[in-house]
Amino acid sequence: MKRMTLKTIKYLIEIDRLDIFYHSKEFKKIKKQVQKEFHFECLRCKENKRLTLVDEHDPVHHVKEVKQFPELALSKYYKDEQGRLQRNLIPLCFECHNIVHDRFNKISKFTNKERW
Repeated sequence: MKRMTLKTIKYLIEIDRLDIFYHSKEFKKIKKQVQKEFHFECLRCKENKRLTLVDEHDPVHHVKEVKQFPELALSKYYKDEQGRLQRNLIPLCFECHNIVHDRFNKISKFTNKERW
């Protein structure tokens, strides 16, 4: 696969194939760096006084979502409105990542108990 450029990332967004980006060599490398910087701990769990270790199978969360800010897709940091440097990539366990994205509060596609 070719190098992950901004043009490539925008194209992957356009065709709804960001999974290719998340499996790229460039993203895996930065993901590992971020996890190591946080001692392989889920940041949200740590803030809630819990210890949850993460590994290469757990996500690294983009504070600035890739679809809205593709130019920050491979950036550990971004500058906020006041020009202060903020973390863009943070390690999260699967459960916390789903909570952050509000994936547990989705309405079921089934409206009754009968599912067939």
